[in-house]
Amino acid sequence: MSVIAKIVGVPSLWLFSLMLLCQSRSFQENHEIPKSEQPWLNTLDNYEKKGFYSNALAFCDSLEAKFRDQEEWENWVKIRYRKLVLSDIYSEMNWSIQAKISYAKETLMFSKLFLNDTSSILGLPLERIGVNFLTINLDSASYYLSLAAKNLSNSAEPVAMINVIRAQGYIHYSQKNHQEAILFYDSARSLAISFDNSPNFLISQIERTLGTLYNFYGDQDAAIAFTREGVDRMLFSEKVLTADDSSTLADYYINLGLFFADKGDYSRATDEIEEGIALLGKLNNDYAMVKARALNSLGSVYLQFKYNSIANQALQQAWFHAENNMVNQSDKKTGAQICTSLSQYYRLEGDYLQANRFLTIAQNLQKEYARDIFSLDLERANLAFDLDQYALTVSELNRIENLIDKGISIPVELQIQVFDLLGEVSLVNHDTIAAISNFNKSLDLCGFISDKDSVSHALIFPNRAYPILLKLIKLYYERDDATALIELLDVINEVFTLQRQEYLAPESKRELQKVIRQIFEIGIDVCLEQYNLSKDDTHLVRCWYLLEKSKQNVLLDASQQKQARQMGGVPVEIIEAEKELSQRLSYYQKVNLVAIKSQDAVKENTSRDYIIRIKNQIDSLNEFISKNHPIYDNLRKIQEPESINTVRSLLDSQTHLVSFLLGKDAVFGCALSQDGLVVKKLNIHPDSVFVISNLLVNSLVNYENPELLNVYCKTAFSFFEELIRPLFSFALPQNLIILPDSYLTNLPWEIVLTKEVSFSESIPDYRHLPYLLKKTNVTYAPSATWLKQVQVLSQNTISEREGEALGFAPVYGSRYSKLRSSYSSVARDSALQKLSASLDELHFLEEHIAGQYFSRNEATWDRFTQEAEAYSIIHLALHGQASFEHPLGGRLAFADSVPGAWQWIDGFELTNQPLTADLVVLSACETGTGAYQEGEGIMSMARIFQAAGAERVVNSLWPANDKATAEIMKSFYQHLTDGKPFEEALGQAKRDYLQYADPSEVHPFYWAAFVGQGPSGMIEVKPARNDQWLYLLSLGVLLAGVVGWYFARRR
Repeated sequence: MSVIAKIVGVPSLWLFSLMLLCQSRSFQENHEIPKSEQPWLNTLDNYEKKGFYSNALAFCDSLEAKFRDQEEWENWVKIRYRKLVLSDIYSEMNWSIQAKISYAKETLMFSKLFLNDTSSILGLPLERIGVNFLTINLDSASYYLSLAAKNLSNSAEPVAMINVIRAQGYIHYSQKNHQEAILFYDSARSLAISFDNSPNFLISQIERTLGTLYNFYGDQDAAIAFTREGVDRMLFSEKVLTADDSSTLADYYINLGLFFADKGDYSRATDEIEEGIALLGKLNNDYAMVKARALNSLGSVYLQFKYNSIANQALQQAWFHAENNMVNQSDKKTGAQICTSLSQYYRLEGDYLQANRFLTIAQNLQKEYARDIFSLDLERANLAFDLDQYALTVSELNRIENLIDKGISIPVELQIQVFDLLGEVSLVNHDTIAAISNFNKSLDLCGFISDKDSVSHALIFPNRAYPILLKLIKLYYERDDATALIELLDVINEVFTLQRQEYLAPESKRELQKVIRQIFEIGIDVCLEQYNLSKDDTHLVRCWYLLEKSKQNVLLDASQQKQARQMGGVPVEIIEAEKELSQRLSYYQKVNLVAIKSQDAVKENTSRDYIIRIKNQIDSLNEFISKNHPIYDNLRKIQEPESINTVRSLLDSQTHLVSFLLGKDAVFGCALSQDGLVVKKLNIHPDSVFVISNLLVNSLVNYENPELLNVYCKTAFSFFEELIRPLFSFALPQNLIILPDSYLTNLPWEIVLTKEVSFSESIPDYRHLPYLLKKTNVTYAPSATWLKQVQVLSQNTISEREGEALGFAPVYGSRYSKLRSSYSSVARDSALQKLSASLDELHFLEEHIAGQYFSRNEATWDRFTQEAEAYSIIHLALHGQASFEHPLGGRLAFADSVPGAWQWIDGFELTNQPLTADLVVLSACETGTGAYQEGEGIMSMARIFQAAGAERVVNSLWPANDKATAEIMKSFYQHLTDGKPFEEALGQAKRDYLQYADPSEVHPFYWAAFVGQGPSGMIEVKPARNDQWLYLLSLGVLLAGVVGWYFARRR
């Protein structure tokens, strides 16, 4: 239920809200405020907007004396009121709260003396008295504000009336009456917006408070919307931002970040908070406590998402700013919150001594300002639980639970954590019924609906909800309650789909994927057990579904978006706007990363500011699309994995699809053919797979080390025995499409051995080893759903130059152009080895396949961007470097326009290059490896080309040998032109190399680096013109011979 629904469900609040709205509307109808009531008001407004507060104060003093001498008492009251308002924003006045109250009371006394008691102008000093009492005595504040409201209801002072309603809302907020507070603040905002002269800063402050209130109830969408409005009003107001204003604006960004964190959108959360921190970085040490709060917020977000080391850095900086700067109660509350976060960090790291130390500091600070910090109470309970002090844990939690039962307003997120920890305590006490009850209470607060057919929205606080769901899943699993578990899985699947559609940032989607994979792992295990008991194929199908669902990755999003653009009927302007924003975002993300690497703080802050603005524009565009183009909006969001029957339509009788899931505790394998489905829990632990795969890759790359030969043979055979053989009862098929998972994506499966082999001789015979390559052709894909999507895209996309190739082969010299420097380390930029064999590759293509070919200094990036979209085959014989730091940090070296020079082009630029190619061959080093990301696998250059629209990609997994690469590429293209399908052409090219290469160069290092990604099948190849003439000439000679023979016989 949304917050508004909760509010309107209370009859008394309905009447109260109606009264407030009527009051504010009556005020609006009776008082049309002219834009220029008095010339002196305009002058004063201009001083304040420009930040000339000393001028404004001097002007107020002169007018006060003037109005008093001329006995213009109404204007005298107004100018004194403005002087009081000025004292709140001009710190140089140094007026204490008591001084402000005394000044306002003096103004009220003279007002009554020289004006009648019923004059509406009396509301101005009454409003100031009430507002200033807010920090001293809420009862007194309420009394004076009610008097002010009566007087101002008949006055022409909208700002004062707005302040009164807002202050009354603050009283309810302080008393934890959040629903009433929302009504007051919302009325104040409506009234403020209705008047043209209302200061934008005033409205923005109201919107910030509304954001905080809505977030309290878990309505993050409303919280983000109101706070964003407040940010925009501050940024685009006419007022010049002072240091105080910058501090306030930073606080808005911090709130936005915390709201995004509660929503589970990790990427947006850190973006917003870091923007606030960048603003604060420009301020002096007077704002130390504001900086401390910002850094604590950033650290808390990183803790939520398990980035503990980064969290610790932020929290230590926060404590550095706060430790010696805590002056008032608010400062001490911030200090206590920082210490609570530090205690949580040390507790998670297992350093209970430090955790207890910071918890004690937090408790002492709490005593000094005599207020509860519920998060501190919760941390006390968490620490006691980790130290096995369960009685103390329950005592702390029961205290908070009692407050919840009494109706005390406690943030929803903290309530979720309370019931979650109570569930953990119940598990320790072996009370599973109580544990399930407490976990379900937490999930109810997260907005989780247990009925699959009723799911209509994403979760509140998903970063809290999914770990609790995982505990509940495990609990049902341990109790062997398969029925309850499967029902819960169905609901989680519905919620997960909706949740993922809400996130725009790939980083946030990946964070969500990490948790959901553990849930799917247990789900597959349970469904497999049910199948083994019942032999009901529906359980196997469910296993397939969950396995495929676990592979809903960012690459799949890219192809889904392209498919939607083909089918959704969306205007060209919308598509162009999406592309432009995507390009601008990629550009500034690259600038930001380079700035971080070069420690350019100015450029880092500026680029981050642009990134946030562009993301906000993307949010606005997506909101527009969802309202005005619902078909396109629905199509571009991932729905459900493709069904088994749909995937089977992609396979022929000689092609099987093999999929894996490497979970936390188990490895699952699945083999799908036209007429069969096998799913098995493999007899190997994920940790063992990790060790074996690393040993295998290490033995390949370090091929010159003879001591690794037996390591290779042993691990290669073990891989086959543990991962492939269990899925095939009979002979292996002719073609395999492998959907690897996790770090398995970094391995060429063709090199596994189908028989056990050991060597004793010093010179092994690598040519005759029983490689999997000799039995089957192997290609790869991220998921079966992606395979279907690219097939649909291919059917609806025809390249302008279908069947023709575009080839690039630069010749590298000693000069390096820095026009487009990479995020990768500059130390690797010193020199590039010449690729002599790359020109052979290009000449071979030129002789056999029609197209356009660029070599030497003509093989530039600019030429590529001009030509790439038109061709169905692209061949890039370049230098490549992977990035293990960032998903888009990998790069390719194109020629520069200056002879002998070259330039790096990285993934940030490639990601916005549209392609329609059936095949992209990256004949370059390290194009298939890169940064590993859980839930996604290896983020490589090949992935970037696939996301740009390439249907198939050939890429390398390690630094390839130049000569061997050229031989394999020429053989591969020869088989393609001979009419062989993609998978067979690549497999046969490797077998040819293995058969005919020099014995010293047949180690798998030479031929196994290049692997094929994408669907199997034929690729149209248009022969080169010289081949066509040769063909026609041969045909002519043959015909002439036949004709000659015919006439010879007749004689």
